[in-house]
Amino acid sequence: MLAFAAALLAVAFLHTAAGRGGWLRSSLVAAGQSGRMYGGCVWLGAHLPTGWQRAAHSLLQAAGYDDWDPAAWLGLRLALAGLAAAVGGGLAGVSPEGMPPAALALPAFASGWLLPAALVRGTARRRRRRLTQDLPQTLDLLALAVSGGLDLYTALGEAAGLAPSGPLAEEMAAAGRYVALGLPPEQVLERLAGRTGVPALAALSSAVARARWLGAPLEAVLWEQAAAQRLQLQHELEGRLGTLPLRLTLVTLLFFLPPVLLLIVWPSVLRLLGNW
Repeated sequence: MLAFAAALLAVAFLHTAAGRGGWLRSSLVAAGQSGRMYGGCVWLGAHLPTGWQRAAHSLLQAAGYDDWDPAAWLGLRLALAGLAAAVGGGLAGVSPEGMPPAALALPAFASGWLLPAALVRGTARRRRRRLTQDLPQTLDLLALAVSGGLDLYTALGEAAGLAPSGPLAEEMAAAGRYVALGLPPEQVLERLAGRTGVPALAALSSAVARARWLGAPLEAVLWEQAAAQRLQLQHELEGRLGTLPLRLTLVTLLFFLPPVLLLIVWPSVLRLLGNW
């Protein structure tokens, strides 16, 4: 348990310091580019299965950590897991019960390996939720720009500048640069959908591809996608509200009812024990 707590604290510190703007994140990125600091992590991660590296690459992209090397990330997790296992084994060795080192080392190793991925998955979920929430307004701005006569590259830049600051504005600005380089818009949006894992962006990519193939007005497609996304968000919100009574009931049963019952029953229990 102590080893698990130590691993949890180490991973939480690593996740906080390595987040956007964190000093550790900037240092690791700079060191990874120059090859002076965490070459050992890169070497460790490069010797792990290729499928693990592909999965790590997809996870880091979905979380917005595009400048992290997947091999370095895997190596860092492995090093952290080894450190947690060493701490767990040391704690087991000095325990008065004579606990075997593996009894703490193995759970600590698993915690050190799994917790960083769980934290990054949480970041990816929050990022996808923010992308989905900002999409309707951004599509409205993009449709207005296209209907005003701007080309798609300029329209993407204008929409990114006027959209709420966040991951979608950054992604739209990057998409505009790719379109300016000559890539088809539907291909850029398809890559964006695959990188972020947002289904609404995949639907937008398919709709833009159909509109360009049929020669339909692009602004009509954008208005339609914005309306459809708003309707989808409304349905999701109604679904979450529908589960609210059940959640409140569970909270009441788990946290409020037991203390009340204890206050009611405990005096009777004490009287019965006193009579014995």
